[in-house]
Amino acid sequence: MTLTNDFQQVEQPQPPRRGPILIRMSDVKERPVKWLWQDRIPLGKITMLVGRPGNGKSFLTIDMAARVSLGRPWPDGTACPKGSVIMLCGEDGPDDTIRPRLNAIEADAERVVLLEGAFDIDDNDDRKERLITLSDITYIEDALKQNRDCKLLVVDPIGTYIGGKTDANRDNEVRAQLSPLAELAKWHEVAVVVVAHHRKSLTPNADDMTMGSVAFSGIARAVWHVVTDSEKKDRRLLLPGKMNLGPRPDGLAFKIGGIPVCISWEQEPVCMTANEAMAAQLKADRAAASNKRGPKSEALDEAKEFLVELLKNGPVAIKEVKGVCEKNEISWGTVRRARIALELVTSSIDKVQYWQLPEPEMSARVPEQDENLRIARLQQSNNVSPSVSTEQVRSAQVSEQSESSRDEAKKHGVQEATEASPSEQIDGDSSDMQQTRIYSADMKKLLVALAIAIESGQLSGFNPLCPDAKPRVGKSGLELLGNLSKHESELTAVYRGEGLPQRDDETEAGVDLAERLAVLETDGIPTHVGSPAWLRAIAEVLPVHKTHSLTVP
Repeated sequence: MTLTNDFQQVEQPQPPRRGPILIRMSDVKERPVKWLWQDRIPLGKITMLVGRPGNGKSFLTIDMAARVSLGRPWPDGTACPKGSVIMLCGEDGPDDTIRPRLNAIEADAERVVLLEGAFDIDDNDDRKERLITLSDITYIEDALKQNRDCKLLVVDPIGTYIGGKTDANRDNEVRAQLSPLAELAKWHEVAVVVVAHHRKSLTPNADDMTMGSVAFSGIARAVWHVVTDSEKKDRRLLLPGKMNLGPRPDGLAFKIGGIPVCISWEQEPVCMTANEAMAAQLKADRAAASNKRGPKSEALDEAKEFLVELLKNGPVAIKEVKGVCEKNEISWGTVRRARIALELVTSSIDKVQYWQLPEPEMSARVPEQDENLRIARLQQSNNVSPSVSTEQVRSAQVSEQSESSRDEAKKHGVQEATEASPSEQIDGDSSDMQQTRIYSADMKKLLVALAIAIESGQLSGFNPLCPDAKPRVGKSGLELLGNLSKHESELTAVYRGEGLPQRDDETEAGVDLAERLAVLETDGIPTHVGSPAWLRAIAEVLPVHKTHSLTVP
């Protein structure tokens, strides 16, 4: 309020008490990314260092701390800025592990500070000490203010400092812990290296192997993986994963040894990414599992020899293969595993499924003769006249699946481009449902979305077969739960297996499902009903109409 010359009171507009904070990009001044380790570890950002226990992650952080404390160049020859290092180390003792390792590589111990805990003084002037977590962000900032030349902050491992009340599998809770740390790194221009463990089961995407929520690798701007060389077990590889701030650099290799024990780096770069290393390890593990000796392995070898002999002259109907197995008392389950190991080709003519050896197994034969023999066998198996041309048989192979889908829809009085509501689904006993149920196309989206929600911790404990179950729902899971409730009857039918292909079916869908689940089980991934892997596999083979009406978050 102000007064005019006539002493009249004039009301001044009050500033708003709430509103958005907007940044116009034209007002933003560009600045280059600053690096602690050029193209590998950025300053002012979080970098993840991930690997299995015992792979040398803590040795790596000690090596980094020593180089920063001395300003010693990095292993690839790039310059390293000199400064202090603050370490949160929850697994190694400062006197018997950390200091000896620093001494082994001649670090400047005066510049390396261990943030061991925090203290509070109560009203009675009593000092109480306690362990520190990432929730104590003010204490971490105080430590940075006391060491203003700090260039590196190490958190090793993240599981010790995430806090007992934080669910490491829930995306929103992990981000609530790491976001303040990311802001702290930005304002103090310090590189934060967070150490985490790999999951036990391998995945083709290395960053997905970080223990806990995907938020750990999501909030980091760079992710590095420490893996054991598959050919030299004493050799470790430091390989790049996610890189948001620049091109992905080459990996590096090192060994741990000597007296005193320390890291020795190799000069040559490793031209491999973390994803490529995981893919190679997956292939090696599968080969080792298939070559593992024992009664089961011997039975598998016999089944493989049996299939090669049976299929050497061309494709054979799966029913015929199964009949020969029963006659010779060969386990059908073992034959199915042998089929996956041999990578047999599945084909379909007139709704009859066939197995055939892959092309490398047939390469010694004349292609024209092989093709003619295959067509002749198919014609004979299906009572097709020899006058039917090869082109007609091939055309039947291509169109059989789509015609089968149309016939199935017509059988239930359903237009090809329309979707039946749940109330229009065929009623009857479970055996009828097993044979005829066709689901709405939205169910594929819902099953995949449900798998993602379970993996991210946004919807845990969900089971439509248990109406009394009370699932834990995160913020992003609420909308999905609403969509699931709209399709409750169909979802319950999916969990009961109504109309779904089974692993022992001779149909193409049954063969595909069995192959998917068998590969997942070989990798140690759970495939029980309701698991994310099971939901994704079922979504691939679910019999559905074509019309979509739902947008799933």
